[in-house]
Amino acid sequence: MNKALWHDEIYNTSIYLKALPFSQPQLSVYNWSTDWRRQIPLHPPALSLFYYVWIRCFGDSEVSLHIPAAIAGAAGIILFYLLGSIMFDCDVAFMSALALTSCSAHIMYSVQTVHAIFEMLNLLASALVLAYFLTGPSPSLFRRLLILNAVGLLIGYYYIFFLWMQTVIFATRRKFLNISWVYFLVILMLTVLVLGFIKCSYDRGRYNFNHWPRNNFKQTLSNILYLPTGFTQ
Repeated sequence: MNKALWHDEIYNTSIYLKALPFSQPQLSVYNWSTDWRRQIPLHPPALSLFYYVWIRCFGDSEVSLHIPAAIAGAAGIILFYLLGSIMFDCDVAFMSALALTSCSAHIMYSVQTVHAIFEMLNLLASALVLAYFLTGPSPSLFRRLLILNAVGLLIGYYYIFFLWMQTVIFATRRKFLNISWVYFLVILMLTVLVLGFIKCSYDRGRYNFNHWPRNNFKQTLSNILYLPTGFTQ
């Protein structure tokens, strides 16, 4: 890496350093309310709240900020190995984990205080528990999967796509897995809430929450598929 901190890391850290969300209405050079409202449509608040606590415990140095990401990256390699060993065998799992260890993208995101590596870790953990659950269903595994699903939605909105795939698997094997219809109803409600929230957030011009959203389906779809467009402008 040729930079200690990238611009998005600096921006995120500036938010973590201030205070809990919406607790400060406005400063002379820093509009706290506006910046949090820019951040939340991009990412749910879980990681921001985690770093809020982390910085107050361990400081905001370069090493301190990057330690959680490095741990998440290393843990992801272990989970990737375990997942490969369940789906294939130990030899395939080892070669896959070795490939991930030397993957430049994985290395890069393992030293950045951004959401990507934490989203990957949660996704791999969910996939691992799902694999165990499909081979031997049990209430305890299902509860763990529900917890990981909740955490995934609080880390990144894109997790809803994995949740949809998971729900399709459950629907095709509902009797074997003994999944209640209540679960599918909850997933439907979550889908409506998440997509509705993203649409409302991005249809509000320049993150101005004082006006009703504009009904522009094409722009909304563009923002969902490529979230940073309006934000970076």
